[in-house]
Amino acid sequence: MRRHRGFDAPGPFLGLVLGTFVLVALAVAGFSTGAAPAGVAFLAGALYTALSAASYGYTMGWGRARVWAELLGPGGGESVLELGRRSLLVRAGSASGAAVGDLRDLPFADGSFEVVISSLALRDLRDAEGRARAVAEAFRVVRPGGRVLLAEVQGSEADEEVLRGLGGADVRRRNLGWRFWYGGPWFATWLVEARKPS
Repeated sequence: MRRHRGFDAPGPFLGLVLGTFVLVALAVAGFSTGAAPAGVAFLAGALYTALSAASYGYTMGWGRARVWAELLGPGGGESVLELGRRSLLVRAGSASGAAVGDLRDLPFADGSFEVVISSLALRDLRDAEGRARAVAEAFRVVRPGGRVLLAEVQGSEADEEVLRGLGGADVRRRNLGWRFWYGGPWFATWLVEARKPS
């Protein structure tokens, strides 16, 4: 799906890149003034920050798109709803479109989609009750036998509990791996998936 390619949240990435340059400059200053221990410390910090930037950049540019492609499969005939941060993206076969909607009150009938996905959209819902309502709405609009796939950096344990409480089948939570790291393993993305019983 095209939404998963491109830097839709470039701020943290640019911060890491800028931080790398600042740390390199401080390392050079440390070495040039005879403060070698400080230079080594700043150089190590620059390397760490550069690796975090590379991880973040890869995830935003390619990694997450590849993970979603594997999760969704060819999906030519599937109707998919993506819960976006500011919009709802719908794909039905080869057709797609977008609409604005509240994740806590989706403008679709029960059982409208074969798959509902979210990639870091739920994090914008600050209160636990609102997030639980959004997860419940995602489950509501999935057809019997359909899937809900929620990818989040934080809060996925609560999403898993909500789906279990709604009667979801085959509910599980797993780490999506290095291709979905936002800077390193300390910002790993977790997937919660569930199937609506037929």
